[in-house]
Amino acid sequence: MHAHKIADLGGLAGWVLDVIDAMGAVGVAALVALENLFPPMPSEVVLPLAGFLAGQGKLSLAAVLVAATVGSVVGALVLYWAGAALGRDRTRRIAERLPLMNADDVDLAQGWFDRHGRSAVLVGRLVPGVRSLVSIPVGIARMPLLPFVGYTTSAARATTWCWCCSATSSGADGRRSRSTATRSTTASTA
Repeated sequence: MHAHKIADLGGLAGWVLDVIDAMGAVGVAALVALENLFPPMPSEVVLPLAGFLAGQGKLSLAAVLVAATVGSVVGALVLYWAGAALGRDRTRRIAERLPLMNADDVDLAQGWFDRHGRSAVLVGRLVPGVRSLVSIPVGIARMPLLPFVGYTTSAARATTWCWCCSATSSGADGRRSRSTATRSTTASTA
């Protein structure tokens, strides 16, 4: 695949391309699962790059969409089970020791879930930053697993489709431009 030849990117975007280059759709799933567990790894970087590569013909768009959805659900399940296992008090204590979090964040998330119930899962999964955290209070509340997975899958599928497909057209446009330029050059030299 050699994604690194598409663009000479450094930093997070370059690392994401290196992972996808090495692992393909499995790398997309792993990165999206990681985004759930470590929010500074935004799927807003991973999914457009994967979509672009699909538009370039370097990945299957169907494989990217499935892999990203699976990765999102797996990451959400880890946080759901963590919330269920730790409970509210231990989760609050852990939040106090984490950078960029505090116990109030846990209380706010739990209160929001308590007020909005199952719709909080669907809506929360659509909001960057919130999508990772919503699984914890849901696990604390021990929402039945099947509806949680259903709402999480629906929201993940929607965001994945939007981010990947918008970038897929950019990748396809680039591929068409190169193909047209090649045909023009060939025709003019013939």
